[in-house]
Amino acid sequence: MTQVMPQVTTSLTGQVMVAFGDMSYAATLGDRRQLKLRFLTERFADQDQVGIIGSERIDINVHDLGDASSAGAIVGLVGTA
Repeated sequence: MTQVMPQVTTSLTGQVMVAFGDMSYAATLGDRRQLKLRFLTERFADQDQVGIIGSERIDINVHDLGDASSAGAIVGLVGTA
């Protein structure tokens, strides 16, 4: 699923309207920063609890889309006039 498809009610000429394929073959997920954990002991001390904050940065690269003559792992339906 993707949230970046065109959301217009007028012309879709030249825009990808539908994409179909297997993202596991077309995209790579990369680690920009490994998992970091922070423990908050002071914040919840009055309730005898510990808070934990975790964060990680990732990046995605879609690299195998194909072109007009040969299909890749993902193909799209492009609107024409």
